[in-house]
Amino acid sequence: SYPPYPNPATSEVRAKIYWDLSLDINTADIKVYDIYGKEVSDRSAIEVIRESDWSGTLIWNCSSVEVGVYLITINYGTQKTVIKVIKV
Repeated sequence: SYPPYPNPATSEVRAKIYWDLSLDINTADIKVYDIYGKEVSDRSAIEVIRESDWSGTLIWNCSSVEVGVYLITINYGTQKTVIKVIKV
């Protein structure tokens, strides 16, 4: 994945992501955690806009969480990606 933008974010954050062609990104387990490991958001607040069979843009609506540092985790197949986001 590419670094998220804007970072720090206020209401929404985006990140360009890539995945293996043999996997369906729509079945990926995508969640957001605070720095203490508490889940603060799940797939319902996250959208993945496919731009090809292997890439797209992840959009997290972070307007409902407090100011802080968050980790977006993407688990699919044997891959795990973590994207660090700062909310102001």
